[in-house]
Amino acid sequence: MGYLRNIGLVFFSPSQVGRNVSERPNWVIPIVTVLIVMFVASFATYTYQVEYQKQAMQRLQRDRGVDIDIDSYLKPTLTKHVFSGVAGALWALVMIVIGSSALLGLSAITGGTGGFRRLLCFFGYVWVIGAAGNLAKVPLVLAKKSIDVRTSLGAFAPGVRFDSPTGLLLNSADIFSIWMVVATVMGFKVITGLSARKSVAIVVGLYALYVALKVIGALVSSRIMG
Repeated sequence: MGYLRNIGLVFFSPSQVGRNVSERPNWVIPIVTVLIVMFVASFATYTYQVEYQKQAMQRLQRDRGVDIDIDSYLKPTLTKHVFSGVAGALWALVMIVIGSSALLGLSAITGGTGGFRRLLCFFGYVWVIGAAGNLAKVPLVLAKKSIDVRTSLGAFAPGVRFDSPTGLLLNSADIFSIWMVVATVMGFKVITGLSARKSVAIVVGLYALYVALKVIGALVSSRIMG
C-alpha cells in the first residue's frame, strides 16, 4: 500500500516520496500507472488527434501543393484508435527513461548519490502528475472538439498556434509541467543528497533544454514546410 500512497503524495509531498523511494524503490507501480493513464487519455482523444492531422495536411496541400488523399490516409480504424493509446503510453515511457538517465548522469557528474533504479522510480511518480494533467484535459478536449487545450501561458495568446515555435514556448509554462519540475527538484535533492541550488540548476536546466529542442524542431519543420 505504501507504493500506492506515493501516487497521492507526489502531488503535495514529493520530498517524502523521495525518502520513501530511497528506502524502497519499486518502479513498477508508478510507471504502470502512468502507462495506463496515458493510454486512456490518448485513446479518448483519438478523434481530435486525427482532426488535427487533417488540418496540418490541408495546410501542407495549400502551401506546398502536395497531392494527398487525406480522407483515405487518415481514415479512422479500431487498430489506429488503439495504436494512438499505445503510442501515448510508449512516449511517456521513453521520456521517463530518458529523463531518469539524464538525471543520473548529471547527479554523478556533480557528486550526487543514488542510483538509476531510485531515480527511475521517483521520476515515474513525478510523471503521474503529468499523466493526471493529460487525463484532466480529456473533458476539455471533448467539449472543445479540439486537442488545442491550454493550461499554460498559451491560454493568453489564443491567436498563436499551439504547435508553432511561439506556441510551444508559451505552452512550456504549463501548470502541470511546472508542477512536475518543482516535484522533481524536491525529490531529486533528497535522493541524490545534492544541494538545493544544484538540484534546481540540473532539473530546470534539463527542462529548458527539452523546451529548446522542441522549439528548434518546430522552427526547422516550419522552414521545411515553408
